[in-house]
Amino acid sequence: MVHYAVLNDHSLQDEANHVLRKDLYGHGGRKIAHVCDIVFDHGSGDICYLVADCGHDRRVLIPPTSVTQSQKQQGFVSEFSSEDLARLPVFTEAMLSDAKVWRDYEQLYRTVLETTQFPKKAMQIDRGREPAWRDFEQRLRQELRQIRRYCAVCSANLGRKIA
Repeated sequence: MVHYAVLNDHSLQDEANHVLRKDLYGHGGRKIAHVCDIVFDHGSGDICYLVADCGHDRRVLIPPTSVTQSQKQQGFVSEFSSEDLARLPVFTEAMLSDAKVWRDYEQLYRTVLETTQFPKKAMQIDRGREPAWRDFEQRLRQELRQIRRYCAVCSANLGRKIA
């Protein structure tokens, strides 16, 4: 069973500072959000989404393939605009704890992306050339065992495998 979670308060030391707590800039270099967390696969460590805080307690998910490191500002650049982010469904961490709720949310998310005039040309990036991403993902995978210890779902699955 694939299990998704947010990094939340788990510390990846310096590597996390290269990805989390960075601003997200949209078309024209305008700040549109703040990267506050990630959604990742607890099994593989693959990053599925960046959690973008748009302000006013509104968080949305951004595919990591739609951002790249900014050469001008400390943060990331995307083809999304603040108006695009306003059209995306709101994300809450609680959605990840119920498989049906999460499936329904992802279905809605994909539908909104497909039916709205979002940037069609996503910036497919080669993370192998971006040291911050490479270091972050590598450190995340190294820390997966530690992260899983504090996860109720992973702990319960581990208990079932042993029994």
